Parts: sequence; C-alpha cells; structure tokens
Amino acid sequence: MMIKIYNGRPNGLPIAIVLIVLFGLLHIATSGWAQTAHKKDLTAADYHLWGILGLDKTSANGQWVSYKMRYEQGMDTLFVRNSNTGETFSFPSARSSLFTTNDFFICQLKKDLVILNLKTGKQELIKSIKKYVYSPLTDRLVILTSSEDMMIRYAKQGTIIQVNQVVDFSLSPDEQMLAYTRVLNSTYSLHLFNLAQPDQKEKLVINGEENYTDFTWQKDGKSLAFLTKSIDQGKIALLYYILSSGSLSRLSTKELLSKLPNSFFVQSAYLNLMVSDDLKKVFFKFVHTEESDLASKSTTDVEIWNGNDKWVYERQRVNGPESKKYRTAVWFPSNGQVAAITSKAFPKMFLSGDQEYAIISDPKAYEPQFKEYGPMDYYVLNLKTSEKKLMLANIPMVASDLLPSPSGKYITYFKDAHWWIYNLETGKHNNLTSETKVSFSGKIYQLDHENWPFGTLGWTVNENELLIYDQYDIWAVKPDGSGFRRLTHGREKQLEFRQASLNYNDHLARNFDGYKARIVDLDKGLMINGTADDFQTGYFKWTKQGGEQQVVFGERHIDQMRYDEKSQSYIYTEERFDLSPRVMVKHGVSNPKIVFQSNPQQEKYKWGKVETILYKNSKGKKLKATLYYPAGYNPNVKYPMIVHVYQRQSNGKHRYVNPSKVNVAGYNRTVFTTQGYFVLLPDIELEPGIPGESAVDCTVSATNKIISLGLVNPKKIGLIGHSFGGYETAFIATQTDIFAAAVPGAAITDINSLYLGLNWAIGKPEMWRFEGGNWNLGATPFDNPSVYLRNSPMAHVNKVNTPLLIWSGKLDYQVHWHQSVSFYLALRRLHKKNIMLLYPEEGHSLQQQKNQMDLSNRVDQWFGYYLKDEKPADWIVNGTK
Repeated sequence: MMIKIYNGRPNGLPIAIVLIVLFGLLHIATSGWAQTAHKKDLTAADYHLWGILGLDKTSANGQWVSYKMRYEQGMDTLFVRNSNTGETFSFPSARSSLFTTNDFFICQLKKDLVILNLKTGKQELIKSIKKYVYSPLTDRLVILTSSEDMMIRYAKQGTIIQVNQVVDFSLSPDEQMLAYTRVLNSTYSLHLFNLAQPDQKEKLVINGEENYTDFTWQKDGKSLAFLTKSIDQGKIALLYYILSSGSLSRLSTKELLSKLPNSFFVQSAYLNLMVSDDLKKVFFKFVHTEESDLASKSTTDVEIWNGNDKWVYERQRVNGPESKKYRTAVWFPSNGQVAAITSKAFPKMFLSGDQEYAIISDPKAYEPQFKEYGPMDYYVLNLKTSEKKLMLANIPMVASDLLPSPSGKYITYFKDAHWWIYNLETGKHNNLTSETKVSFSGKIYQLDHENWPFGTLGWTVNENELLIYDQYDIWAVKPDGSGFRRLTHGREKQLEFRQASLNYNDHLARNFDGYKARIVDLDKGLMINGTADDFQTGYFKWTKQGGEQQVVFGERHIDQMRYDEKSQSYIYTEERFDLSPRVMVKHGVSNPKIVFQSNPQQEKYKWGKVETILYKNSKGKKLKATLYYPAGYNPNVKYPMIVHVYQRQSNGKHRYVNPSKVNVAGYNRTVFTTQGYFVLLPDIELEPGIPGESAVDCTVSATNKIISLGLVNPKKIGLIGHSFGGYETAFIATQTDIFAAAVPGAAITDINSLYLGLNWAIGKPEMWRFEGGNWNLGATPFDNPSVYLRNSPMAHVNKVNTPLLIWSGKLDYQVHWHQSVSFYLALRRLHKKNIMLLYPEEGHSLQQQKNQMDLSNRVDQWFGYYLKDEKPADWIVNGTK
C-alpha cells in the first residue's frame, strides 16, 4: 500500500427470560433490557454481512417489485418479489431490467438475456446479446445478438421475425417504429419496421457503402436524423428522413464547409443531434477551426498566462481551447440552409420550447470577475431570420432557473427575488410574484450564504399557470401576473412540499446548455413528498378537489416512491437510524406492509438510538444537533463522544448507515456508536465575516450541552470533519482545548494562500469562496487582511494543544493537498503532536477501497488511544506503518 505517514511526534435463552415468557411478569419494565442485554456486540468481522438496498422497478399493477442488494465484496444481486405472496426470484449481477405489460420480467446477466414468466416461474435464456429494447405499446421485444441476428418477438412466445447481419437498431419514442442497419457484402442498408404491424414488410430507407449510425428521433417518432460514415475515408454526412412523406435529405461534409467555412462534423459522442417538433429543423454540433488559431500555435509546451485573459489559462485548458470548442448549428433540410447558432462570441445556447428561437450567451462577458456565478447577457436569436436582440443584461443565472415554456411562448427567470417571464412574441417582461407577499428564495446550498430560488415545477396545460415553490408550498401563478393561488398548505403544517420524482421522470430535461420545463396536468393530481422541520418524511396525493392527502408519513426517511394510478398501489422504501432500509407496499387505503427487509441480521446485534437536541449558541440563537447513542447504552456509564462537523446535518437524522470500514473520509457514525461512542452532529450557522468563530461557537455550545446532560466523559471527546468540515475541525482546534483529539481531512488551513490558489480540477480561482461563498468574508485580503488572519487556522496554529491526525489525497486539487502539508509543518515546527497521512493516487475523497479501509482503521486507532485509553498502534507512537 502506497500510504505515507508523517509523524510530528453464547446463544441459550436465560432463565429470567423464560420466566417472563411463561408468567408475563414485569414485561414492560424488563423486556427492553432483556432484548439488549442478550444481543451481540458488533465487530468489524461482521460488517461484510451488510448490504445496500436499491429499489429497481415495479410492475404496472404493483404486484411485483425488483430491487438490488449490493455488498462491499463486489457482489450484487437483483431480486424480483411478489408484493403479496413473497415469491422471490434472484439474478446475480443483473442489469437492464424491466417488467413487461403481461407478467414477464426481463434482465441481462452479463451478455445473456433472461426472460422470466412471473405466472409460471419458467425462465428462458437467450445467449450472448449486444442490446435489447422493449415496446410496451406493442408488447414487442427486440433483441440484437452478438452474432448480429436481430429478433422481434413477444416476451411470452417465439420469434415473430428474425433479421441477420444487423449492425444496430433504435426504437422510436412512441415505441412503434424500429430503425435498424444491416450490412450484406459490404453494402449497408437502413430499414424501418412497424412493430404495431408485424405482418407489414419493412421499408428500405437508404443503402450504400456508408454505415448508418447515431439515430435520433423526433419526439413523436415522425422523423429520424442519423449519420453516415464512410468506411474508407472516414467522412461524415448528416441525413434526415420524414416517415410520412418518405423524403430523405443529406448534408455532406463538403456542403457543410461551403456553408460554414472551416467547419467539420465532430465525433458522434459530441454530436447532440436534435430534431425540431415541427420536423423542419435538425440541430447538430460541429467544430470550427480559425486560421489565426493555427498560425499562432507555439512550437513549445510553454503555458502563457496572460493577465488580460478572460479566464485564467488553467480554466481555459480544462474547458478546451476555443479553436476546438464544439459549436451548434441548425440545418433546414427542405431548402438546404445551414446557420451557426453559437460562435466564439456566444458559445452557450438553449432552445425555446418550439425551437423557433435560440437563447445565446457568453459566460466570459463580464470576466474576469470573482463570484461563483458570473453575470451574463442573454440574447434571443431568431433561427429563421438570424435577428438577434437582447433579452436580459448583466444577470447571474443558474441554468435550471432560466427555462423555456413548452409551447415556446415564454422564458421564465428569477431576478430581484421574484419570478419573471419574458414573452418571446412581444419582447415584454412581466413580474409574476410581486403581489404574492411571499419569498420564493432562501438558502438552498449548505456552503453558500446567498439566497437562491426554491425552483419551478413546470407549466399547467395550455400554459395557463406556472408552478413554483416557496419554502413550504407549491404555487400556481398566471403568466400575465393577473392571479396566483397556493395549491398546498405546507406553511400551516410546517411541511416542505415538493413534487415527487416518480417512475424515473424528472421535471427538467436537458436542452443543449440549459434545460426545458414540462407540462403538468393538475386534473390528474400530483404526487408530492413532504418533509417536516423535525425531519419526518412521507408522500401525499394532491387533487384539485381535496388538496394534499397523506399516503404515508412518519418518523423515518421515506423515499423512492413508485405509484400506479390504476391499481392505486404505492411502493417505496423507508429507513431510520436503527432500521435498515426496507421495501414497503401500500394498496389503496390499506395499511403498508413489508415487501423486503434488508440486513435482517441487525436484530442480533446491539444498536444505538437517536434524538434531536435543541441548543443555543453564545448569542442565543436556537439550533439543532443530532445525538446518536452508543449501542447497548448504560445510563450509569460516562461514554466518550465523537463530534462530526460540517454545516446542517440534522436533516440526515433518519438515514441508515451501514457499519463499514469502506468510508471515503474515515467517518462512519454507526461504527462509532457500536464501538461505544456517542456521536454528535451539531448544526452550524456561519455568520458573515466570522465563519471560523461561528463554527467554534456552535460546536462548543452543542458539546457543552451534551456534557451538561451528564451523558459523556468531558475529557474524552473527539472532533472530526472533512473538506469544509476539515477546515472547521482545524480552526476549532486552534481555539479550544475541549477536544482530546481531532481528525481534519482534506482541510483548508491557510485561507490566505488558498485565496490565491486554483481549484485545479476545474481550473477556477478560489477567490469567490472568500469574498462571498461559504466564507463570506466580504473583502479581499488586500483590503482587509485582519479578517483573513482572524479566520485562518494557520494564523492561530501556535495555540493548538489537541493531537491532530491530518489526512489528504495527493491528487486532491479541489482543496490542494499542500494545505495539509503546510499545517503539518507548522505544527511540527512548534512541536505540537500531529500525524499526517497522505494517500497517493487519491483525490478529495478516498476512492480506493484499500485506502478507505486504511484510513478508517487509523481513525479508529487514533480515537481509541485518545478517547478510550486503548494501547496505541506503533504508527501513533513510533511513526511506523
């Protein structure tokens, strides 16, 4: 292992239980103790028994559910279970699964395809396949084998049609048409086959010596764009076929060059083909090479960092040289016109909902600037006339907050704490929320002091209303600003309501460099999830008549809802700190029942409990902390405690954590509680200008609160954090001696040097983090050096008395590993007890299992020595491995 260490210095039932069972004496008073007393202690040798549950698919009627269990040793198994009878089938290492409309389950095992008849249990194996698709509309299964045979069949019976020498195929979005390419005697041919009419002969679209690939369908399956690639010369052409008319259009590389000089089609991985809804336009990516770029190319490897550059050299390198930037163009097959949409001046774009306009922008327009999201100007480009006009000027915008409406009439955006729309027809802007008297923005991201919009859900039918979120509720606002209404009652119930992600559909879809919204039919109701301030979670069904009605809700984390309207079946997962995730089913108004319980072996072992602790910082601010009790807790014992810091952690109160040594940052709260520790997770609220002192205040106040409860040994408390939590850990260690040992991982320790550093992973300077961002110091170190010194661990390193175990990956370019080295050297020079672990070939979080286990073991040994008086490992005392 390439780690470098730097040292600065029995089962029988007892008689008592038998008597209780026989006579029922003292049952209430003693049963809990008996259950705990005779459970086993959990050790590292048992961790391999735990697996991770993932809900996979559900049948349309909710009768069957598939789920995966994955284990640390690399084993994973896909299970299919009847939610009523419990009948179960298993498929090791399966993938690409689905349920058909007629009681069949299909999945891929390595290169083989399994077809399971759920009624009879009979399985059919089709050997060595390349790919397969299923059309629910026609109940057809299309399979391409490794021998290039394509079979079209029902799941329940034999082949309807078989075609040999098939290179590739693609199913249309409406699940009816199948496009496939054949090759016979070096001649390629592209065919269309109607799955809904299997007796009808396939249609030949084109044939020749070129391979046909990269099929892209119009959204309703009415047309098809694709590429041809010459086998001999490698030339690429773009073709477009309209099914109703049978018309076929072609744009060759030569034609592209004549219309857009110095422009070439790019490799298919970057092509991003798209067909417009009206069938009249094909959008594609191309690469443009300027003569000036070729002429100025240096003959050496010198990097030129010019102070006049919009972006620093490294960010430009990461994002790719401008001469090789992929650009977007539109092709009008009916008249052969081609027009570039993006350019060197405007490299970013997304399309209006009807694809009549492109909204273009330049992310460098106001560079250099020193915020996380720089402002941009947004222009509307008419794709027919090439007319360009300004829509928004000098406005910072997250891509998901700038959305075209589905019809193409509006663009929604968030500005000055309100939602606005821009009418593409009239060019007018309209404030939608000025009369609501409600805030639609707040702190969304943990490490950000700024308020961001809570987001949008989409548009109602005919774009009558835009659906948006406030802190608690879903609102519907009219696009002309004439009215608004609140759909839910989350504020009264202190519940945050959000649209649930159901059946793998997201409310946003990619739209080149942006997104596009969807239509929401309120007549069909909404499935929404609700989260309470005390972190109870669940799902509600909203209807126009009855508002939100509870489906399932409780003191646990409920997730992954699958809902079938017709059968009124709800399948979901639930978990708690002391309850491993399980699959649940609820039919109609009946009570939920367990379909599958993961990790049932937990019942054999001692486990802890969790509670929310309310505390105040020194300024009287009311805050929450989550306290996890040690397994087998004895109120007569004063336990050691480990405090984990980051930001707001109380929202994870009910998440279950498998005991494991495979941890990306050496921290596992379940492991610590089963090793006899309390674990405290305080919520930390950072104040502008004093993030370090805020972290100290909140963490020490929460820790003192627990000490005052008499639960822990005040001299045996440890501290651990990673990344920004690593910074907090390092800074706290310079300000207080309340902690007996600490572990700062991938920590920022010298904010002056980091201010003048780069995030080498993305090539972006780090200055934005400090003037605003998570540090929010409000000034540069040149304008106000004292505020940087005040909040930098390095400036106070001489006050450290806590033994520190510092660690970092030597490929960490997010928080550069030199931050850890510098702190280590400072502590070493001051003769402070510390050890540093550097992991070669690792980045910001450890990814290699051997290193994850190594770090976890060393953290265990570090805290074991300082908090539990265990015999120290040699590497702690002698600096050896």
